[in-house]
Amino acid sequence: GERLYRTGDAVKQTQSGEFEFIGRVDEQVKIRGYRVELNEIKQHLLALDAVSDAAVLVESQDDRAQLYGFVVAEGHETDNQTLNITHIKEALSARLPDYMIPSRFIILADLPLNANGKLDKKA
Repeated sequence: GERLYRTGDAVKQTQSGEFEFIGRVDEQVKIRGYRVELNEIKQHLLALDAVSDAAVLVESQDDRAQLYGFVVAEGHETDNQTLNITHIKEALSARLPDYMIPSRFIILADLPLNANGKLDKKA
C-alpha cells in the first residue's frame, strides 16, 4: 500500500526486503553535481557537419566522472583536416554548459556494434 515513484533508477529487491541499486534505466549520469543526459550531448555532436555518428560515455575513476566523446567523421575520414577536435569543442561550447562538454574525444572509423546492432559500450 505504499506509493512508488519512477526515478529512473533500476533496483532489485533482495530476499531480506532491501533494495539493491543496479544502475540507471536512462542515459542520465551525474557530473560535478549536475544531472547530464548523454543523449543530449550526442544529438549536439550529430548536428555538426563533420560528424556522421557519435556516442558519449562516462567513466568514473576515484569518484570523478569524466565524459568521453566518440565520433565518426563524415565519410569515415579520420584525418585532422576533416574532423578537428578543437572546432568540435568550440561548437559544443556555444550550445552546452562547460560540464557537458566531453573531456576527451576519440575519433573512430566506425562505432563498435554488438550482434543486435546496438552500441557495444564495453568495446
